[in-house]
Amino acid sequence: MKQKILSAIVVVILCFTFTITAFAASSSYDFTMSQRYVSGADHGIYHNLAAGAAKISGYQNVTANTAAPAPIPGIVRYALYKEQIGIDPEIGIVSGGNSTGDVGGTFSSSVTASSNYYLIVYKADTDGWLVTGYGTIRN
Repeated sequence: MKQKILSAIVVVILCFTFTITAFAASSSYDFTMSQRYVSGADHGIYHNLAAGAAKISGYQNVTANTAAPAPIPGIVRYALYKEQIGIDPEIGIVSGGNSTGDVGGTFSSSVTASSNYYLIVYKADTDGWLVTGYGTIRN
């Protein structure tokens, strides 16, 4: 009898674990930024996320784009927004730094289940450096 109860508990826990995994969401992104700003919303690229903490992981490549780029590339930032009627709320910003390499972090606010999230990648100024990148937004 104890073995049947224990088996039932294990099955319930496994089903719950698989259900949580099934509700997790992931969406890929890629971009080329030749100036200082690129927006997923401007290009009709939206991400479907489940409720919870949203994370970004990816890679960025920073290369000189002009004959006379700024001595140091600007810091690249990744901002997640939710499109809605009125002003779109910012979910958070993750810094990618100013050099080629991995990008990763968790946005400061949690998200609700929606397919209306978009990414804005930006720098403070046009600095003569080209940034390309790719990765995943997930929760």
